[in-house]
Amino acid sequence: MSMFKWENLPDGISSRFIEDKLFYQGLLIFYKSQQLGFYVVAQATPIGLNDYEEPTGYRAYGVNKINEYVKPSECVPIWNDMFIEGNVANVNFFAKSLSNIKKTFDVNLEQLKNPNIIACPEGQRETVKQVMAQKTDGVPYIFVNEDFNTLNNVSVLSLNIKNHTKELQDVATTIENEGMTFFGINNVNISKKERLITGEAEQNNEQITLNKKSMYEARQMAVDKINEKFSLDIKLTVAQESAILDNGGEDNGNE
Repeated sequence: MSMFKWENLPDGISSRFIEDKLFYQGLLIFYKSQQLGFYVVAQATPIGLNDYEEPTGYRAYGVNKINEYVKPSECVPIWNDMFIEGNVANVNFFAKSLSNIKKTFDVNLEQLKNPNIIACPEGQRETVKQVMAQKTDGVPYIFVNEDFNTLNNVSVLSLNIKNHTKELQDVATTIENEGMTFFGINNVNISKKERLITGEAEQNNEQITLNKKSMYEARQMAVDKINEKFSLDIKLTVAQESAILDNGGEDNGNE
């Protein structure tokens, strides 16, 4: 939502709305609404395709008043990327992976708190439960001699639980960084113990730049066509980006 900055948009058009709908749907159209009489950016459903798989018409719609047919000659499509797909499915993919790791982390942490199976006679169940509850809460478990003697028949089976929390944190960091790279966001693998060699850093930066350019160029293509078609001066920049993405793909790594 914050990767791209839109400037000089016509009154009433929200850059937040543009990025939100591109994220979920991958396609919007910019046009002057005959229904409303002013410029709008609307959600749209393509109607028909030509031989180059380009829409031959659009059904523009919105949550309130917009509901009209728009010809390709009357509008400019805004794509999220060259595949005309939103990012929501990809975000869900990485989020699901991170969620699974978090669940595994929580299970391992809980197992470390209770790494044993305790066997006891039925009559001692409540006493053992009290001991375990106090242990979990960090409360000293003190019993008088008579109560303590009843625990003589209790046996403990160790589950040999190992601590994998550090490894799980490293895997989560790796997946998060992969997601950042996929969406063209600069990142550093802080879990890697040794320093990144120059070749690794350059390769990572190249992947980030190419992925970022895929979304940037789709938007910039729309901006150029909108400005030409409707005599506007809309500008698009990459937020907090000091490198210019159309200068041959150079990116100095600042984000």
